[in-house]
Amino acid sequence: MKMKLSLSWLLAEIFLINTELKLIQLLSRKASLVSNMDNQIECLHEELRFLRTFLMHNMDIEANIGDQKLLLTHLEAVNSLSISLISSFLYNEMATESSLSLPRLLGHIKLIKAEAILV
Repeated sequence: MKMKLSLSWLLAEIFLINTELKLIQLLSRKASLVSNMDNQIECLHEELRFLRTFLMHNMDIEANIGDQKLLLTHLEAVNSLSISLISSFLYNEMATESSLSLPRLLGHIKLIKAEAILV
């Protein structure tokens, strides 16, 4: 069970790295972003980096397995939403809807950060 959980942590870390790479690709196209969204996208990058760093440094922590699984589930959901949002910006799909979802995503990440600190 512990081995499977460790692999899940590694997979979550890989997914976050992939998301960061997409985000960097988006940030390289800064000229097309509205200033306010640019700040939020930079903030998203910082938050994702925090989550990835947390995963890297806390993989071996002896914590409640149930709490770790729940945290991983939340991380996977945030990562999936992040990729979807970043892709929509990259390919100019639903720009208005995406700009409304970004603050919500950042709020969700802040909750996960608090959860991660408690685990």
